[in-house]
Amino acid sequence: YLQCCWWSGLRLSEAWKLRWGQSSKFPYVDLDAGRIVLPAEFAKSGQDQWVPIHPTLRKIFEELPRTSSEVFPLRNR
Repeated sequence: YLQCCWWSGLRLSEAWKLRWGQSSKFPYVDLDAGRIVLPAEFAKSGQDQWVPIHPTLRKIFEELPRTSSEVFPLRNR
């Protein structure tokens, strides 16, 4: 979780809501395109935004188990 914030520049709250699949309400990982997408409905600017996935972060994502739609299924803040 913290490495995701470090390698992507996401805020803690953005990384906490990160999803594996495409979403219009939450940021999501798009491994095929090599980016993390922050949809307009989620972003403060009201416009779709994205950040590239660093190779180190990509490896981390690929090694994470996919037990839910959330990348980091943390139950407590």
